[in-house]
Parts: sequence; C-alpha cells; structure tokens
Amino acid sequence: MASKYLIHGAAFDGDGTASNVAASDGAAGAWNDFNAVLSNTLTYGSYAVGDTIYVATNDGTSDLSYTKSGQWTWADLGNAGDGNYVTLYFDDGTNVGSAGTFTLNMSNILTINDWEIIGNNRFEIIRTDASGYGAGVAFSGYFENLTYTSKGQRYLYGVNNKGYHFNGLTINWETINATNERFIAAGFGGWAKFENLVIDFTGSNISSSTPEIFAVADDNIMGLYVNGLEVKGTSIYQFNLFEKTYDHSSNTLRMNQIIIDGLLCSGSITTDNLVKPPRDETEYHIDPPIIVRGGEDPFNSTYSQAAGYVAWTKGKNYPYLNASLPDGTGWSYLIKPTYAKKIKPLHCPPVRKLWESTASTVTVKLELAIDNRQTPKDSEVWMNVCYINNSNNKMEVESTRVFTDSEATLSTSTAIWNPNPPTYGAISLDEYKLELTTANSVKQYTEVVVHLFVGLPAFDSNSFWFYCPDVVLT
Repeated sequence: MASKYLIHGAAFDGDGTASNVAASDGAAGAWNDFNAVLSNTLTYGSYAVGDTIYVATNDGTSDLSYTKSGQWTWADLGNAGDGNYVTLYFDDGTNVGSAGTFTLNMSNILTINDWEIIGNNRFEIIRTDASGYGAGVAFSGYFENLTYTSKGQRYLYGVNNKGYHFNGLTINWETINATNERFIAAGFGGWAKFENLVIDFTGSNISSSTPEIFAVADDNIMGLYVNGLEVKGTSIYQFNLFEKTYDHSSNTLRMNQIIIDGLLCSGSITTDNLVKPPRDETEYHIDPPIIVRGGEDPFNSTYSQAAGYVAWTKGKNYPYLNASLPDGTGWSYLIKPTYAKKIKPLHCPPVRKLWESTASTVTVKLELAIDNRQTPKDSEVWMNVCYINNSNNKMEVESTRVFTDSEATLSTSTAIWNPNPPTYGAISLDEYKLELTTANSVKQYTEVVVHLFVGLPAFDSNSFWFYCPDVVLT
C-alpha cells in the first residue's frame, strides 16, 4: 500500500515515488502523464492494488486538465465487489501540487473498471460530444465527490455485472439535443448505490420533454439504493425516476431492490408520474417494489410496482377523509392501478393502527374513493388484515377477498370526504369501504395492519383512486 504521485504535464516523467517534479526522466519524482498512469503503460515505476495515487489538480500556476480522443478504458487491476482498488486521490495541495480542479475532457466512451476515485470536489469529467445520445462513462468501483458534465445526451452506466458506489456525485446536464428518451443513468447490470446525488438540468433545453433519471437498459438490476437525490432545473416541467426503454437478451427485467430515500426537487419542477409504470407488465418482476421517500415535503412518497403505483404528494389537492399530517394537512394515498389484474394486483403500502382497548374481536374498516366510471368487485379489490391473537400471541391473517364466481360489488360508504362528494381534477369519485370483523380477539396494545390489494386496472390514463390511511377500528 504505497503512495504514488502524478503531476500531469510536468517537465520530466519520474518514477512516481515522490511528490516533486523529477529532475530527469526516471528519477525520483511524480509521473507526468495522466494517460500513461490510468492506462498502466508507465515507462518508469509501477503501482498495484492497494496503492494511492495522489493527483495534482494545480501545478502552482494553473489548474490541470487532460483531453482524450476516442474510447478509453482504464487499467483494471481490482476485483469487482471486493473493495480492493487502486485509489486515485485528487489533491488539494496537501500531498502534491497546489489546490485546484483537474478536468478530464472525453469525446467518446470512458470505462472505469474497479477503481476508487476520491475527487474531493476537485475532479470533473466532461463529455464534450454534444450530438445524439448514448453512453458517456461506464463505472465500477467506489467514487467520492466528483462531477460529471455532459454537453449532450450522454449517460452514466455501470460496467456489466459489476457494482459501483457514488458518495457525492454532481451531474450537470448542459445540453440535450435528442428528442426522444433522456437517459441520465442507465444500464446497471450489477448493483448501484448513490449517496448525495445531485442532477442539475439548469440551462438544459428540455422543457417540452420528460427526462428520465434512471432509464433501465439491462436485463437485471441486482440492487439500486439512493440516499439523497436532488434534482435541479428551472426548465423542467416533469421527470420520471424510472423507465425501462429496451431489452438486451430477453424481455424480462428483474429488480431485486430499489430504494430512493430522500428526494428534493428545486426549480419549476412538477413530480407527477414520478415513478412511471412499466409499458408492459409482462416484462417486469419487481420485488420488493420501488420505494421513493421525500421530495418537496418530507412526507412525500411513491411506491411503485409493475401493476401501477401509490403516492402521496403534498399540494396536489388529493381528497381526504380522517387522516392528517402533523401540520394538519389532510392526507390520503393516491392509487394508479395502471396494469393491475386479479392475478397480479397492485399491493398498496400497508396502513396500521394500535388497538388500545381490552382484548376483543375488532371490526376493521378501510375507506376508499374510486373513479365513478368503474364498479369494483370484491374479487378485484380486497384487504388482508394482520393482527395478534389474544389467546396464543400468534399473528392471524384474514382477508375480504372472494375467490368464487359469486363476486359482488364492494359495499358503498357514507363517509364524508373533503371535498364532499370527493373529486380529483375532472374525475368524480364514489365512496366505498372494505370491512372485516376478526374471527379472534385482538390483543390489547398491539397493531392491526391492513394491506390493500387492487386487481382492477385504471379506467384510463386520467383515472385515479384514493384510500384513507386512517383505518377505523371498532
């Protein structure tokens, strides 16, 4: 685990063992060729997995940069996923050179295999090609505090079947010329983790299009986790977090885990259809669902599956019943069962309530407001109720679902929603309820958990349903 040094453009090419400019080629001192170091075609000295290469960002006179034409694949000395990397450390002058910013200009695809890059906010990769769209940089490894600027529609993606982890990545999307899909990060192949991710569309000419933050372009995603995502840009009117755009070797996409924890949008951005449902539900196997939390308000959330999505977005004037947020805002869940079927229902986020009274059988009631152009049956919309049996302390699960052909319309409700009668935009809603009395006594001071399932597809693209998260227990 040795320390090595690089001052790109220095007068002489040293052996990499010292932070000074070498007195002559091959003498003790810093390497002077960024390309030779990253391609591992050194004339003098060497490095190995576990070494740290300190990169000067300023030579004492000006910031440093390197321009590469054609495709470039960095030397791959690491092993995917095991954390054994060569570390590229962009220095602030403490170890080599002076404080500045190192810029890498790329006109074609850059592939970074199994490196650790500590950018210290002093390393920027600029994709200079502004024409068309497609791959920009392929990553695998660990990357901290760096910036990627794209002059055109050139996206980030993962090296096939490998993983990558960004902690502090800013993407500047300066120019978008293509008129079709907008890929911001795509083609994971393995697993991907982003922390403190900022995507800035400020100045991008995309106000008439819908950019996609994560456009999936591979058959498998082993896992995607995002902790802290900020989307900026005054010219955006809408964006989608996820959209599958094409297949590789099959027509099946498998997502093992996708979580967005903390989403912040700034500028004139609306987040309708935040997680876009799949185009064809037969292509998707998502378990568990995509979960998005945060946004313009900390209680905003989107819960998306192949069958559709469920969301709460403050300020959208959802009709509501009894539930409210801590600030008094009326609260309900919006349901969009785009591709729901009886055999593949939309599983809505569970709602729960504490049973505080003495042990007894309990009647559980869940209130819904459904597009009045539809007539839901008890075989198409149902709830599962989970509770603790007072007699044996075991969990019981009971359901309102009907499996026979003698299906009936859901029971109507007299609940008074706000507004009354409930509406959303141009859609009028009818009030329904799901009700079940437990077969056993519910243990005192235990939670009753209700899972709502919707197996009836939305009437059309403008059709929405709602349910009240304040389940009624009597």
